[in-house]
Amino acid sequence: MLAYTVHDQHSPRTEKRHSRGGDLLLKRMRAHGLDPNWFSLAEPFMFSKLRSNCTTCKKVKRCALDLSNDGFDPGRPGWRDYCPSGAMLKFYRAVVSFYWRAEQS
Repeated sequence: MLAYTVHDQHSPRTEKRHSRGGDLLLKRMRAHGLDPNWFSLAEPFMFSKLRSNCTTCKKVKRCALDLSNDGFDPGRPGWRDYCPSGAMLKFYRAVVSFYWRAEQS
C-alpha cells in the first residue's frame, strides 16, 4: 500500500481530513481497477493532483460512505457528481482497460 506523510500546521481536524482523503483516494482507485502504487510511479504529477483533490474535498464523509458499501460500482453516475477527481479516474480506468484488452489480443 502506498503511504505518504502530510505535514499541516493548521489543526488536528484538518490533518485527519488530509489523511482520510488520501486513504479514500487509494480505495477509489482500487475500485476503478487502478493500482495506486503503479499509478504513483507512472503518473506522479497526476497522482499528486488527485491526492490534492481528495485531501481538500468537502465530501469526505459521503465518499467514505460510498466506498464502505461492498457493492460500490464505479460505473454508477452518482459519485461523479460530487467527486472532484471523478472524471480523471474514469479516464484512467478507460485507458488501463484499453491497454489491458490490447495486450490480451
